[in-house]
Amino acid sequence: MDKLLSETDAAAILGCKPKTLKNWRSRDQGPPWYRVSKRAVRYRESELKAWIESVRVHSKEAGHEV
Repeated sequence: MDKLLSETDAAAILGCKPKTLKNWRSRDQGPPWYRVSKRAVRYRESELKAWIESVRVHSKEAGHEV
């Protein structure tokens, strides 16, 4: 089992702000997350990496010629 990351650390890995993660959670979007207490939210590093790969867009899919 890999380390659980704070919202701030997860946001840094994803290159976004913690508020973005909060917005995604409220819309049931973004990477999987865990509520470990009433206020504490955590993310697994391996799941962040898997989520990044799952949302990857290839140039051809984005409307660009390769």
